[in-house]
Amino acid sequence: FDIWSLVLGRPSAHHSSPSRLHMPFFMARVSLLVLAVAAFAAWRRAYGPIGASQLLDEYDYIVIGAGSAGSVIAARLSEDADVSVLLIEAGGESGIKHSIPAACGDVQLVDGDWQLKTTPQATSHRAYTGQKSNWPRGKLLGGSSQLNYMAYVRGDAADYDSWAAMGNPGWDWESVLPFFLRSEDATLARETGAGALNSSALNSSAHGFGGPLPVRYKSPANPLAEAFVQSAVAAGHPLRDYNDGDASGTSRFQQTVFGSGRRGSTADAFLYPAMGRANLHVLTHGLVSKLVLTSEETGGEARGARVAAVQARVGGPQEGEEVRIRVRREAVVSAGAVGSAQLLLLSGIGPRDQLEKVGVPTEVDLPGVGQNLQDHLAMFYTFFVSGADAVTKAKAESPAALLQWLLRGEGHLSSSSYDAVVHGRTPLAAAGEGPDMQVGLFVGAGDEKLFHDNIGVSRSAWGHLQSPKHKAGEEEGVTLVPCHLHPKSRGVVELASADPRVPPLIDPRYLSDEADLDAWVEILTAANLLVAQEPLRSLVTGVTAPHPAALGLGDAYPEYDTMSPLDFYRLPKARLARYWRATVQHFGMTLYHPVGTCKMGPRSDPLAVVDASLRVRGVAGLRVADASVMPKLPSANTNAPTIMIGEKAAAMIRRDRVGEEAAASSSL
Repeated sequence: FDIWSLVLGRPSAHHSSPSRLHMPFFMARVSLLVLAVAAFAAWRRAYGPIGASQLLDEYDYIVIGAGSAGSVIAARLSEDADVSVLLIEAGGESGIKHSIPAACGDVQLVDGDWQLKTTPQATSHRAYTGQKSNWPRGKLLGGSSQLNYMAYVRGDAADYDSWAAMGNPGWDWESVLPFFLRSEDATLARETGAGALNSSALNSSAHGFGGPLPVRYKSPANPLAEAFVQSAVAAGHPLRDYNDGDASGTSRFQQTVFGSGRRGSTADAFLYPAMGRANLHVLTHGLVSKLVLTSEETGGEARGARVAAVQARVGGPQEGEEVRIRVRREAVVSAGAVGSAQLLLLSGIGPRDQLEKVGVPTEVDLPGVGQNLQDHLAMFYTFFVSGADAVTKAKAESPAALLQWLLRGEGHLSSSSYDAVVHGRTPLAAAGEGPDMQVGLFVGAGDEKLFHDNIGVSRSAWGHLQSPKHKAGEEEGVTLVPCHLHPKSRGVVELASADPRVPPLIDPRYLSDEADLDAWVEILTAANLLVAQEPLRSLVTGVTAPHPAALGLGDAYPEYDTMSPLDFYRLPKARLARYWRATVQHFGMTLYHPVGTCKMGPRSDPLAVVDASLRVRGVAGLRVADASVMPKLPSANTNAPTIMIGEKAAAMIRRDRVGEEAAASSSL
């Protein structure tokens, strides 16, 4: 359903830049663009989201949340023409900016984003306004796959084998791999100009073809991304395809971007192509307030709860009307690590003591709901460069860049610039786990809007990151994003109110486990070692480095005032350990990967909310399927694993339906 690819096509090689586009080619593309917009408007009138008046009284399946998992589940379930499916999304549809990969920052903290914040963090975020972190979460068709940076990362085989070992059969690497492959349309081997290093790293046999989700390299490769990969190899990280089951190594990032240069959200890849089906209804601007439960009885004896209906406010949280829609077979909650836990709690499914605090009657006392919250904490370092092609604000916002994207699907706007990556194991990596360190590369220097407006760093703290010689965002640079992949700290999501319109309390408790600070010393040491290698070393001219006094370290580092920041960063690990700890406590940021609040696990696990089939304990006809069911974080950005969960959930639901119908037929 990539109508833009029909519009953009691929002009001949001599059309190498917007300034050299021939006029007939330009006018033809503009005409096609106008026709495509008109065609899409007509399609939307016929097959777009429905209104409240078009709702049926009952559906076989109701999916709540149209994000990375929910869009997949609704699309896959509706492939069976003899079942009815309703997908309910609290937000609306995406706009043109969501289609532009480089506009990631512009689509956060605006309409289409829940605009959540954490509670003040006691052990982190000391440089943030109120010590709170912004938590962008998608509130539109496609969910957070419309806001993310489009990195396609599955994780390590050990991640999923550990899920299975925790009492979740069917979730080991060999079992989940087919569901990754089912989604993919990988064009990695065909990307022209993607760089020789990519060809060396790619394992084509590990990828799927012909699926709805685009997986590709940015083409042409940016020289700075190539330099980063070469420096990583020099630092001892092997070239490899990190999606083949062994994630350790370095390569360019694989991205979910269509060949037309447009973001490959789950709405575009899975949902929109399915919306022409008569058995799929998509309801936008529908805030689900609770799941209506009834007692399931046999012979007059209660056996437990069952989902009977979904209650939602349609048309807007304030002025909308309340509706109740019956569930014939199952309800599937796919509202994310925050939203899924909140909805279960609002429905009386969760820890009794917490529910009583806000006046919600307890239907099922399930202690694990909202517990086990995990997130990837990351850091950011801008290194200024010379003699290379980095993305600056002026370049990205130029008319030439817009034309190049509109007419060719290429250029600075066709990528988030999250272009290359290292996954590695520090000396503290646990046996039986995947890599505990990721270092991503942005080919560009983050500016004040990104770090203050989007991430939440206070303006005064931002000032400590500037230097008289360099201004981030105004000159060429690269931003390293080190990340701790397997934190031990655990947080919680709790209700602030019984009103579904009130955001829940989100407390990640970052760095509350001392072991995470020890890991960060190793991670930041390894990240800076990358920049000390050629060819990156020769390109770097400076770095943003907070003064030790701004980190509460007083005069513990007198050499900071006599050395260049680059030389200071190359001091021995033992000397910099306190500095690294204080840096992450002040400037550590979310990498937007919350998981775990509806944990998958066996009955013996007191915090397990769902079983290995994703059925909620104690409630018939109810499953949760999204990042909230992950028992622990994978060694990965979480969009690809969440899409896999959606694929596997849909397959299990369809399998169970076939089994139930076969059993019913045999009993006749």
